[in-house]
Amino acid sequence: MIIKDIINFLEENDFNTGDFKNEQIYNKKSDAEIAVAAYARISSEDGYGKDISIERQFQTISNFFYNFDNQLSYIDYYKDIQSGTNSERPNYRKLLNDCKIGKVNIVVTASFNRLGRDSDELLDILYKDFYDENVIFIALREKIINSISNKFKFKEIALEAEKYCKDTSKAVRQALKEKAKGGSYIGSKAPFGYIKEEIIESQPFLRKKNILLKANDGTAEIVKGIYLMYLDGKGYDYIANYLNNKDLKSPNLAKWSGNTVKSILTNPLYAGVMAQGRYSKKGYKNSGDDKKVLKVSKDNWVYGEEFQGIVSKKIFEEVQMETIRRNSLRRKGDKAHLFTGILKCGECGSTLVYKQRDNGYKCSKSQEKGSKCTTHFVKEEELFNAVNEQFKILLKKHERELLVDKICNEWQAILGIKNLKVSIKYLDKQIKSLNKKIDQAYMRSEEGTLSIENFIRLEKNYLEQVYKLESQKENLIKMNKNSYILRNRATQIINDLIEFKYVDNTVLRNLIKEIRVYQSEIIEISWNFKLQN
Repeated sequence: MIIKDIINFLEENDFNTGDFKNEQIYNKKSDAEIAVAAYARISSEDGYGKDISIERQFQTISNFFYNFDNQLSYIDYYKDIQSGTNSERPNYRKLLNDCKIGKVNIVVTASFNRLGRDSDELLDILYKDFYDENVIFIALREKIINSISNKFKFKEIALEAEKYCKDTSKAVRQALKEKAKGGSYIGSKAPFGYIKEEIIESQPFLRKKNILLKANDGTAEIVKGIYLMYLDGKGYDYIANYLNNKDLKSPNLAKWSGNTVKSILTNPLYAGVMAQGRYSKKGYKNSGDDKKVLKVSKDNWVYGEEFQGIVSKKIFEEVQMETIRRNSLRRKGDKAHLFTGILKCGECGSTLVYKQRDNGYKCSKSQEKGSKCTTHFVKEEELFNAVNEQFKILLKKHERELLVDKICNEWQAILGIKNLKVSIKYLDKQIKSLNKKIDQAYMRSEEGTLSIENFIRLEKNYLEQVYKLESQKENLIKMNKNSYILRNRATQIINDLIEFKYVDNTVLRNLIKEIRVYQSEIIEISWNFKLQN
């Protein structure tokens, strides 16, 4: 059977072949024997309905070719059980390759969207991978082939397929969000240290729900140990090495790493807080940039009912504050030396830079050719001792509180929890104002000066604003609780600083505005807080 025969059959059966017989591909290949590829695909987004099952799709294609009384010299079957937005489906890629090498010259699907759901990619496939390789594509349900004159029609069909995928993705995400709000765990597998169990609730209505329970295989104890070790001063990598040396099971059954430890220490689920949706795919497709997983801002996490965690909320919050204490607001990977960014030349005002070979700092200007400024060299150890000595002399009991305030203010600015009480009070005022407007609208509806329809519309609008403000207020109240923990941590830092047990660059930058080093070896320190004479 040749190409000409199947095109004639399609025209006789009302298929949209466009102006195919006048196109170059027909003139070149009309007498070629046909070699058919039947492609079928299904994914979870289709619901696995019987009308689009793999078997049903192949049956539809077989019924179509039954009309030719076994005149086919070649037919092969390709199937994938994956989303149509995934361009890396294995048999889909095999099909494209077979078209490229000339193994097949006709591709048939039960419907166009079985080939895929990405509109741009589909058009490229039809008119570059297929048409340019002299391959005819036939969509049986739509009764159309990939002639040049049908390109616009295919674009319409492809956009409709992509819209369906977007809408489905949106609906699935919303459904999962509602489940999460109801306290159901929506992850595909339980977090390390937990097991996932399905229960059936009867109140407020009959529904299935996934809950998390502590595992009895020792993993929950490993999690608890990680938290305690961190609070005992151990770092991510130290803990990971310890667990590897003990040959203890890890979440991915591979070696423990610092990042794995960090992910456990920062996951609220371990404190019994059902916070989900902390990460999200960039888009709805399963290929390209859309597959990238992005962090979701804390304000957009989905919170459900609380449950019995592996560690207490107090321990979890202490770990978060301890992380802030250790980082001292430092950017990840910052390798700054102790006095980097603090030192200035007392004569020319230039920055003093660290010289590894000399274990000290030199005026950057003095290193330039033709500069008249001297090195103003000072060893890091000398600076450390000078700051230590002046800090002990100048710091008095009542000034310690000022310093605690200073550190707390810096942390609160970073965490966005400064002036919490003022913000909460302001939200209360707004909520009260909106509730008053609802009452006023109700009175007007009772008096007949406002229609019932308009009252309902206004009430809905005001209530939506109230709910949003109340949600913001609830988050601020939670943050306010954390501010007390911040203060306790700040006090601990100051106590350490008095003895200079814990010092790094960012802690010093919080305390010291500037240190000027003079050639006469005078060191002048300007603090970031006021000290009494």
